[in-house]
Amino acid sequence: MSATCCGHDALDWFAAIGPTAATLFTAWVALRVYQSGERIQRLLLRPRLGFIQGIKQPTPGGPLQWELRLRNHGQSPATVVNLIVLVDGTEIPWAPLENAGAYWGRVLNLLGLRAGPDFIGWELVLPENIGGGSEQPLVDGSVIGAPQAVQTVMTRIEVRVTYKSPFEERWVASSKTGETAA
Repeated sequence: MSATCCGHDALDWFAAIGPTAATLFTAWVALRVYQSGERIQRLLLRPRLGFIQGIKQPTPGGPLQWELRLRNHGQSPATVVNLIVLVDGTEIPWAPLENAGAYWGRVLNLLGLRAGPDFIGWELVLPENIGGGSEQPLVDGSVIGAPQAVQTVMTRIEVRVTYKSPFEERWVASSKTGETAA
């Protein structure tokens, strides 16, 4: 008579547990690979909005021009859900029925500047989708005022955009401070 229960020895028990443990380990590894793949996919495919702005003088002695664009540097579309414009830290809301050119002209007036004859302002109709690698202009054109005052436009005006990814993750992009999670 054997010393083990029911005529089985320890080797038989290990032989039975081995395939079960291997199956469970394989399932665990497959789940971890799937989860890490999803995280990597979210990182690789997420939208990344940023602002491109500059002041230039296309002709010597001519007026200075201000350009402000919103660019999606990411791979997937971004849905812009909110846009706020701040002048010296104060939010400037849109007036009812105000067109984009008049709004941006009013923003410049708060800085003691005027929009030139070729000045164009754009409005985002929210929610606005900006595809991966594409741009949305916000402002482009000449600004009339003292050159030193025109140079301060980029530091005194801040544009903040709240946007989300197809995965419903949210971020806030700022023309001054960059991007943060919302």
